[in-house]
Amino acid sequence: MIKQKAVKLAARLERFGFDISEIYISPVLGEVPNSIDGISIPEYLDFLYRNEFGEINISYYHEEIPSTLLKEFGDTLDSKSIYGGPKIMSPDTILIELNRIKSVIEVCPERQDDPFWTEVIPFCWMSNGDYLCFNSAGEITYLAHDQDSFKLSNSFEDFWNFWQKVYFIGPEWWCLEPFSKSDGFIDLKSSSIKVFRKAFQLML
Repeated sequence: MIKQKAVKLAARLERFGFDISEIYISPVLGEVPNSIDGISIPEYLDFLYRNEFGEINISYYHEEIPSTLLKEFGDTLDSKSIYGGPKIMSPDTILIELNRIKSVIEVCPERQDDPFWTEVIPFCWMSNGDYLCFNSAGEITYLAHDQDSFKLSNSFEDFWNFWQKVYFIGPEWWCLEPFSKSDGFIDLKSSSIKVFRKAFQLML
């Protein structure tokens, strides 16, 4: 279901002038580990692995949204460009990125007592070096490489449902900021979600 929707969305965006730089969706996993590095995989992520994909990486980008359409986005975009796409790493890829995080911790003493670094598992890697992660409580956190990290959502399912609604924008922190509270936590009732969806749908 998600694969078909994602490919269809990419095709529509490409017709509007978006650059679709990558479409990678691997087959579902026959076996999913219960945990990674001692932290349980969230139930809904487990469901996606078993029923939708083993890994997904789709990237869209538009350098300059037409000015007439840009107005429809209001404060939900901070520039004329827009980019995003669903990116969820497989358990094998997660282990690779987890080792990279651990190597950073080893050389950065200030990270060694920070639970946003030491007690999380990354599931989405960003080109700026940040990660989306889950922790032992099943919460979704944002691991920022050059500023304070923070909690995004109470559960993977809540975050995934939100991310779908905003067409997988970003997910760098500045892309999520219009939909977040002052502490970075996603506001699922934010009016900005409806504003963004309505404007985005004009491109489909």
